[in-house]
Amino acid sequence: MSKDFSEETIRYFNDVAKRHANTALRAEWVEERDVLKVLNDIGATPHRNHAFFPSGGGLDLTSARASHERGCVELDLQGLINVAKVQSLQMERFAGDLSGEWTYFRLNLAPLAPSGIYPDLTFPFEELTEVRAGEYDERSLSESPECPPGARVVTRWLKGAFVIFAKGSTYNHTSATYDGRHSLGSLTREGPEVSAEAFRRHIEDVVRSRNSRQ
Repeated sequence: MSKDFSEETIRYFNDVAKRHANTALRAEWVEERDVLKVLNDIGATPHRNHAFFPSGGGLDLTSARASHERGCVELDLQGLINVAKVQSLQMERFAGDLSGEWTYFRLNLAPLAPSGIYPDLTFPFEELTEVRAGEYDERSLSESPECPPGARVVTRWLKGAFVIFAKGSTYNHTSATYDGRHSLGSLTREGPEVSAEAFRRHIEDVVRSRNSRQ
C-alpha cells in the first residue's frame, strides 16, 4: 500500500466523520436509520475502510441494511453477510492525532439469542444457511445439492463489537490488532469483554505515546 493511498484513505475516513459529527471528538448514533446512514457512507467508496470482527480478523465494510430479523442489521463485508443486533454506533477522534489516522467507528452489539440450529456454540457467532428470509439451517446445507435456490450463507453475531478504521491507518497495518483486542480477543483472555471506554483509553494511550516520541 503506497503512502499516497494510505493518506488518501485516512482523509476519506475523516471526511465521513466530519460529515456526520462535524468537529466533535465523540459522537454516537442509536437509531437504526442513523446507524445505517453512517455505515453506508463509510462503505460507499470501496477499500477505504477496514472492519475488525469482535473475536478476530477483519474485512472491508461494503454496505449495511436492515435485516430480515427484527431489530437487526446486515453488514456486507466484501460479500460476506453478517447479521447483528445493534446497540449503538460510536465515532471516536483524538485531539492529539493530527493526521486523523486513529479515528475509528465502533459498532456495539446488543445480545442476540442463538438460532437454536446448533446445540452448543463454542464461539460468539454462528455460521448458517439462510434458506428463506429469517429461516436458518446448518452451514453445511449451502454446499449440498439439496440447498434451495436463493439460499445464502450468513454469520450471526451474538455479542461483541466491530471497530472500523481507515484502510491506511497504523491500526490496520498492524497484524497484531487482528486478534479482536477491541472486544472479545486477547485483552479478555480471562476477563470481561473489552468495553467501548476501555478501548478508547487504549487508543488514547497509543496516540499519547507516539506523540511523546516525536
